Amino acid sequence: MLWAVVAAMKSELVPLRRYSSPDLQLIETGMGQLNADRVVRQLFNQNQVHVVIHIGLAGALSPMLQLGDLVIAKEVQGTHSFEPSPALLAAAAEINLNGIRAYTGAIITQDKILCRASDKQRLALKLAPGTVACVDMESAAVAAVCAQYKVPFLVVRSISDRLDEDLPADFNRFRGHNGNLATGKLLASSALHPASLPGLVKLRRRTRLCAEHLARFVEQLVQARVAGV
Repeated sequence: MLWAVVAAMKSELVPLRRYSSPDLQLIETGMGQLNADRVVRQLFNQNQVHVVIHIGLAGALSPMLQLGDLVIAKEVQGTHSFEPSPALLAAAAEINLNGIRAYTGAIITQDKILCRASDKQRLALKLAPGTVACVDMESAAVAAVCAQYKVPFLVVRSISDRLDEDLPADFNRFRGHNGNLATGKLLASSALHPASLPGLVKLRRRTRLCAEHLARFVEQLVQARVAGV
């Protein structure tokens, strides 16, 4: 059975390279829903994929979510709503990550990066009180393609920024025509505005931590050999 682990950025997949299995394929889609839709469709058209695990970073929409926490989607919300595989959700609930906090909740997909705390807080106000939720840019597209092709999926995101935190830059300004981050432009801007450098370095460390937490989760889920999917 071929399981595909799908993420927008290479950095989100790096720790999983240590996990060698002929039944596990790591797929980088690029940022945003258009890229995610295109790459996942291509994957399904070229391979017989049995399970998709979609991973990546996310911004918190709930005050209890802290850096490195995992949110396992019981619902993915975009233009439409999607529910992951019940069997995969049940298996995820049995995983013990030894100190890494994991919640089940909602993942809300937006078309741009919510870089300011105020933007996340406005979106959070639309949620029911007590809802555990985070925001990303790809999950709804991945879920929609999986639903169309009838491939069981699970979405897991790791929190890179809290509800009350701004990101160190407006990353939407540095996205290229293909939707991906134009790293050269970001670095050039940070050279002109060196006050942003400490925040960017901090975010890079956070990305590594979040990717490691996601890798530990995926390794255990794949080893569980989930029945019923």
